[in-house]
Amino acid sequence: MQRTLGIRDKQILYLKAEKKCENCGKTLEFHEIQVGHKKAASKGGSATLKNCVCLCYPCNKLQGTDNWITFQRKQGKTIESDKIKNRLIDLNLKELKLLATKHNIKVKGRIDDSYFDTVRKPPSKKQYVTKLTNVVTEEELNSEIIEKAEISNIDKRNIKDHLKALKLNELKMVANKYDVKVKGKIEQIPFGETYRAPAKKQYVNKLAKIVTEEEINNALQEICLVH
Repeated sequence: MQRTLGIRDKQILYLKAEKKCENCGKTLEFHEIQVGHKKAASKGGSATLKNCVCLCYPCNKLQGTDNWITFQRKQGKTIESDKIKNRLIDLNLKELKLLATKHNIKVKGRIDDSYFDTVRKPPSKKQYVTKLTNVVTEEELNSEIIEKAEISNIDKRNIKDHLKALKLNELKMVANKYDVKVKGKIEQIPFGETYRAPAKKQYVNKLAKIVTEEEINNALQEICLVH
C-alpha cells in the first residue's frame, strides 16, 4: 500500500492548503511541507488527497498517530462536526425526527426484554444527534431553521388541536408508546401533601413538542388494534 502522496498530488495538496500548514497556519515553501494524515497509515488510513493534510514539520511530529479530529480537539480547537452537533442538540426531538426524515435517515430504537413482555423503545434524542452529525452540513441546518420558522407555528397548531381532541387515557397511551414522561404535581393540604396526577393539558403541551402527526396516527391505530 502506498504510504505517501506522489509529487503531483503533493503539489495539489500544497496549493489547496494555500501554501500554509493546515494546523498552525505557517507559510511554507514546497520543499518544507510534510504530508499528514487525517487517519494515520498505521491505523489503516490511505495515502489519498482526501485523507491527507499539508503540515509543517513540528505540527506533523506533534500529531503523531492521532487522527485529525483528536489532534484538533487536543489543541482546544472547535471542529466542524462539533459545531453541527451543538446545533443539533439545540433542536427538540420532533425537529430532529423531521430532519432525519428529510434526509432519509433511519434511526433505530432499542428493545427492552422483561419477564412478561418485550417492549420496543423509540430512538432517543442522543441517537438522532449522533446519526445526523455526520450527514447534515452547517448550510443545511441554516436552511432548515428558516424553513422550520415558516412552518412551525402551523405544524404545532395542527398537532396540538389533534392532541386536544383525544381522551386523557389515549394521551397517556401515546405518551407511553413514545416514552414521554409527564409529571404531576405535589400540593399542600391541611394535614400534609397530596399528589395530583398530570392533567390533560400537561399531556397535550408535552406531546406537542415531541411527536409528529404521523406518530400520533400510528399510536392511535395501535390503540384501536389493542381494543
